[in-house]
This record gives sequence, structure tokens and C-alpha cells, in this order.
Amino acid sequence: KASHWTESARSLLAATILLVVLDEGCPRGCKHLATVYHIMCLGTEGAGEDPCEPLKGLFRSLPQGHPARSRASQFISSGGNELRSIVSTLKVNLRIYASAPIARMVSGDDIDPSRILSEKTALFLHVMDEGSPYNAIAAVLFEQLYAAVYSIADAAGGKLPRPVSILGDEWGNLPKVECLPSLLSLGRSYDLFWMGRSPEHLSAEQVRRARRTEEGSWQTAASRSP
Repeated sequence: KASHWTESARSLLAATILLVVLDEGCPRGCKHLATVYHIMCLGTEGAGEDPCEPLKGLFRSLPQGHPARSRASQFISSGGNELRSIVSTLKVNLRIYASAPIARMVSGDDIDPSRILSEKTALFLHVMDEGSPYNAIAAVLFEQLYAAVYSIADAAGGKLPRPVSILGDEWGNLPKVECLPSLLSLGRSYDLFWMGRSPEHLSAEQVRRARRTEEGSWQTAASRSP
């Protein structure tokens, strides 16, 4: 279970994302996490008694009913050590977006999930050594691909237009991939298969669930291989 600081940081992140996405004055090309991180930094480095007052004031200026304002409620009312813990937790997890190359990469996308899941496509993903904060980008990609599986499979009658296999090694280099247990247990019903060793970063219970379905996934994938 996530800690109080983590959950509070997630709420602040959601509020800032909604602020960026729903701002009509923000150019479409700037609606990405690098902008979210930039706003977080500028808004929490005030010179007064409360360094976070600039960002709090921005959220307070939003009209009642704005989605970002309700998500930012705890942040607005927090102070002292609680506030510092929330902000520092979020900044640590977003620090990769301070990198100019990462900012450029997330500012646009030429990877179309619908094409990967519908057409004959090979996507090669190279990850850094274990512990690299930039590997979080790879984990996000997996989450987005798996989210696209539902909509594409539903539109195609419950299965993907063609079988899709994910093959890989060194999964332990990635941070926790939240969708991986579901991919192992439910993916084969969509014709989506994962092939690899059980990642070290899964919990013991997740590994047990994964192993119960991994053998069936391998057998099904092998029967479909040309």
C-alpha cells in the first residue's frame, strides 16, 4: 500500500496534469510531463514564508468545479513538514523530466499503440542499467500499450486483430510495471503474450500469480507460432 506521502504526491501530480491539459492557453505541443515538472518547480520556489504559495495561488484562482482544483485541495491546505514531504516526494519522482533530451522525447510521439497492436510491427526497446531513473519511461510505455489493448480488443470483438508477443530479458532493470501481473493473467484472452523470466521487482504474491498463468501463456503462444 502506498504511503500517505506517495498518495498525496499523486494527487498533486494529477492536479498539475489536469491544469496543463485543460489550459486552453497552453499550446498542444507543450502539454506533456516536462511542462508539468517545470510548473511544479517554478510554483514551489517562492521567496516568501511558504515557497509553495505561487502554485497554491494558481490552483486557488481556478473556478469552483475545475477538476484540478479538487485534486489540489490537500496540497492547498497543507503546510510545514507535511507540505515539504509531499512536494519533495513528487519532485524526486519527476526529476527525469529536467533532462532536455527526455523533455524533447515526451513532447511528441511517433509510436502509435493502435498500429503496434493491429499491424505486423516490431518495436525494439532498449533500457538502461538497473537503477537508472530513465527506465521509468519504458515502464510508462508498457502501461500505455496495455491500456490500449482494452479499447482495441473490444472494438475487434474481444481479441486483438493479430497476436502480439512481448519478449524480453533484464526485466529487473525496470521499475515496477503495474500492468504486468494483469498482462500475464488476462493478456492471453486478448491474444497478448509475455515471454520472459519472472521479474525480480514483482512481489512474491505477484510472482506466484504470474507463474500460474505463465505456463499456459507459453503453450498458447507456441501453438500460434508459425
